[in-house]
Amino acid sequence: MADNGQIKVCIGLSGGVDSSVAALLLKQQGYDVFALFMQNWHDASTTLHGDCEWEEDRFVAEMVARKIGIPFYFVDLSKEYRQRVVDYMFDEYEKGRTPNPDVLCNREIKFDAFLKCAEKLGADYVATGHYAQITEENGRYILKKGVDASKDQSYVLYSLTQEQLKHTLFPLGSLSKAEVREIAVENNFVNARKKESQDICFVPDGDYAAFLRRYTGKAYPGGDFLDLTGEITVSVVDAVATAKPGGVSLFIFPIVHIAACDALTVNGQHAFIELPAVTVDAGLGSGSGCRSGFGSRLGSGLGRGFGSGLGSG
Repeated sequence: MADNGQIKVCIGLSGGVDSSVAALLLKQQGYDVFALFMQNWHDASTTLHGDCEWEEDRFVAEMVARKIGIPFYFVDLSKEYRQRVVDYMFDEYEKGRTPNPDVLCNREIKFDAFLKCAEKLGADYVATGHYAQITEENGRYILKKGVDASKDQSYVLYSLTQEQLKHTLFPLGSLSKAEVREIAVENNFVNARKKESQDICFVPDGDYAAFLRRYTGKAYPGGDFLDLTGEITVSVVDAVATAKPGGVSLFIFPIVHIAACDALTVNGQHAFIELPAVTVDAGLGSGSGCRSGFGSRLGSGLGRGFGSGLGSG
């Protein structure tokens, strides 16, 4: 590889500890690094004040960039994010499917709209705080898991193209989360012990049903879950259901808990659950969403309907 000092890298700096340490490592490796903070959401009409404080994240990101000694820039991609991620997300919900907005955010925003912005600023590569690795084998770029199995994020990056992978660096792929925290503490980063986010910031309470109503202005009818004999297992009223004895509460948005069920019928189609007598998280799961920054993790849902593969939360 050419001298790293001749390679310009744009780090997506979110204000979180992961992207901050990624920026530091790139600088230590001799790259010509600059930081770019991406704003994805500022529609206060659908959130409570204080729930999606991107201004604070930006302030922290700028402090980290100043401490590392790299230029700091800001880009507002909220329009693109709303059109290409949020609208899709709730369109899928309305169709009865479970979307994974983090996968779409990575493909459409971080490694497309953001990448193009970085390239306009002269970047040869973009880098993020994702826990994943990229190798080049026989002329192809291969996306691999990060070494920290508990933090691996390769599954939300699977849709990246060869061209996107070619221009991407993941500095944290060979590190554990504990090691990243240690580096942040050693370098006195203001966000070294910052708590990880667990939801998409514009749905901070996890009540996707309420947010969907606010966002679309629509009311959604209830319905029934049936077993293979036609017996009603769960009755859904306004996207919240209570199961019969032996079951558990069921929340359509974002997490579906199904207990002691071998099969369900949803909208006339059979959806087989092969794990009876257990609770299955089948919605968006936990983990940080796309927020205003990078290195996020969002559990994959059941995909198309309820029977197309259980994702990890």
